[in-house]
Amino acid sequence: MPGFGTAVRAAGIPAALFLCFREGITAEGPGVVAVIKGHQFGHGFRIQPLNFAQRQGGVQNAGRMFHLVHFHRRVDGIHAYRDGSVPVQQQGVGRFCDVFCESFAFNAAESRQILEAGKRHGLLPTVHADEIEPSGGAEVAAEVGAASASHLLQPSDAGLKAMAAKGVVAVLLPGTGFFLRTTHRPPVGKLRALLIPIALATDFNPGSCPMLAQPLTIQFGCLHYDLTIVEALRAVTVNAARALRLEHELGTLEPGKWADITVTDVPDYRHLAYRLGHNPVRMVIRHGQVVHAVSGPA
Repeated sequence: MPGFGTAVRAAGIPAALFLCFREGITAEGPGVVAVIKGHQFGHGFRIQPLNFAQRQGGVQNAGRMFHLVHFHRRVDGIHAYRDGSVPVQQQGVGRFCDVFCESFAFNAAESRQILEAGKRHGLLPTVHADEIEPSGGAEVAAEVGAASASHLLQPSDAGLKAMAAKGVVAVLLPGTGFFLRTTHRPPVGKLRALLIPIALATDFNPGSCPMLAQPLTIQFGCLHYDLTIVEALRAVTVNAARALRLEHELGTLEPGKWADITVTDVPDYRHLAYRLGHNPVRMVIRHGQVVHAVSGPA
C-alpha cells in the first residue's frame, strides 16, 4: 500500500530525542512527516530546531519532512507576526504557514492577516481551525486558499461549504480528541456530504497527543470519529498527500510517482482498523529503497 503520512509538533524537542522519535516514526510506516514549530512566537523566534529537523530529513530513514511555521499564541502582539515568516522562508526551512485560529489565540481577522503575509513570502497556508469553539477558522481556510484545515471539531456549516468550494482538505486528529477526552467531534457526515477530502494525522506533541503511531490513528479514526476503513486508508495516503499539495508525487501507487510503499502483515486491509494497538508495518520502502524492515515472524 502507499506509504503513510503523518504530522508532528516539534516544540523545543532536544536533538537526541528528536532522532529517537524519527526512528519511531519510521517504524510506524510514514514516508512524509510535517514538522510543526513555533508555539509562542516572539521577536526572538529561533529557527535552529527547524534547521536541525531539516538536516535530519536528508537521512534515509527519516523519509521526507516538510515544516509548518506555526503561530500558536500571542506573546508580543500581532505586530510580531505580520512578517514573521520572512526569515524562515529565506533560509529555506518552511513550506507552510499555519495559524491557531481561536478567539483566545488569533481571531479570524488576525489569522487571515498572518496567512496572507505567509503567502507573500511563498508559504502555503494551513489553519488550526474551530477546535475549541466556532472561530471562523474554516471560513478563513477557504478565503486564503489553504491547503488544509485541521481539527474542525466545531466548524460552521457555512465554513464547511466554503471549504468544499475551495478544495480545502480536512485534517482530522482523533488521537488528540481521544487523549483530551473532548466531547465534540468533527462532523464527518457533513464532510462526506460535501465531498471534502478527509486526511488523518497523529498530531504528535508533548501537550495534547503523545502518540507517534499512525496505524493507531487509523483505528481511532474509525472507532472514535466513525470513518469507514476505506475512508481511513485514503485519509493516510492519497488525501494526506493532497493536504501537503504532493498528490502528484505521492499517495497512490502508479507510474510517475515515488515508490513509497508500506508493507504490512495483515491478511486483509480491514485488519488495519480491527487489530487495535497492533503495528502491522513489516517493511517501509522510500523512493524504491528499503529503509526499515522487521525480521522474524509477525
